[in-house]
Amino acid sequence: MAMHRRHPLGYALAVIMVFAMVGAQAQTVLRVGAMEAVRPYFPLLTALYQEIGLTPVFVDLPPERSLRNVESGDLDADLGRAAGSTQGYRNMVETQEMLIPIRLNAIVRKGFPVELSATNLATYRVGHMRGIKLAETFCKQHGLTPMVGNSVEGMLKMLVADRLDVMLLTSGTPLSMYPGHEDAIVTQAKPLQVIKAVHVFNARWADYAPRFDAAVRAFRADGRYVKLLPAQP
Repeated sequence: MAMHRRHPLGYALAVIMVFAMVGAQAQTVLRVGAMEAVRPYFPLLTALYQEIGLTPVFVDLPPERSLRNVESGDLDADLGRAAGSTQGYRNMVETQEMLIPIRLNAIVRKGFPVELSATNLATYRVGHMRGIKLAETFCKQHGLTPMVGNSVEGMLKMLVADRLDVMLLTSGTPLSMYPGHEDAIVTQAKPLQVIKAVHVFNARWADYAPRFDAAVRAFRADGRYVKLLPAQP
């Protein structure tokens, strides 16, 4: 009986097509909301996504809008939120493993004479940017009535101009990301609050939340996490 020999070129093309199909299936793309200011965390999140067969595409949006878009399904995920901050939303799933500790910092003018805390902030003019859930929750918990702005830069200018006494800013967007004010304002050494930040998926990706947590644990165990995490100020 005659044997049919497989043509080498045809065989090679078939192999390439199989690998291309496998690669396409492995690289599911998710749209992830994240402010441009947190770009230093993109390499860490990209590596964690690749570990579980996903590819993130980062979408630059203000925090409040990003969260709304995850809830509606226009986005697939949000880079990082304070644990528990998605309560009240129906279509989101938080991961459990801490990505980073988020510090809520007090930004003041140089020479400010008082170390601020939750107990003495009420006597000062406090402000924060709209959509920063950690700052919003902190102010509600401690009976503060803050001035709320639409941009970090705008609020910093108000602080420099003595229209505010204190601006609340998280460590995810440190003062170093907004150069030009170094001679006028500083971050107080002691944070007002420290809480863990977790990743947030739209509910349709809920099955990936435990895989993401497993990837975070694996990265911590073998040292990749520390290598990819940007230095904290």
